[in-house]
Amino acid sequence: MGPAYTLPAELEACGAKLLLIVNPNAPTGVLFARDALRQLLTRTRSLVVVDEAYADFAGESVIDLLPEFPHLIVVRTFSKAYALAGLRLGLGFAHRQLIAQMRKVKDAYNVDRLALVAGCAALEDQAWLRDTVAKIVRTRTRMLEALAAMGLHVPPSRANFVFPRLPAGRAAAIYQALEARRILVRYFPSPLTADALRVTVGTDAEVDAFLQALRELL
Repeated sequence: MGPAYTLPAELEACGAKLLLIVNPNAPTGVLFARDALRQLLTRTRSLVVVDEAYADFAGESVIDLLPEFPHLIVVRTFSKAYALAGLRLGLGFAHRQLIAQMRKVKDAYNVDRLALVAGCAALEDQAWLRDTVAKIVRTRTRMLEALAAMGLHVPPSRANFVFPRLPAGRAAAIYQALEARRILVRYFPSPLTADALRVTVGTDAEVDAFLQALRELL
């Protein structure tokens, strides 16, 4: 990532046949600017896959850019906002000609009937989706405010998780201490993420337990 969690300036010139961009990003939760994505699509000759697994929580999508950019593919999932992770069901959007080429190499077996029925029912119940997303966004906002009040830097998440950065060298120990209290979060020990935890937005009770434990551990 570039400064302030932006898309890398050199991405368009890297020469890859395919670019995969998770938007909102994981694990930071940051939403890349629409103008930056448009500029990338305008300048690159690569296929660009935008993974919008968390887009329902962001309230933004680039699906409407498909008519303008024939090298854009947008993928979505039922695993997050629709809470159907066990079905392993997703959606792909692209130009008809691009889909035709993808169909040549897809697996011979389609998704099973139960997954199709569940996916269709989920798409038809947009009222449930809006209510669920609104609850998660409210709790996410509360988490971001509470973490900032502890003096922690937290990227402006637009996903269903937050990514607080902890005092230098303490993230791994706090991760283990939380686990000992049966509070499970994610820790990625690579150099770019070793000072942070990825915390899913749970129920209000779960969030309260996490915040209280983190205050004590800090």
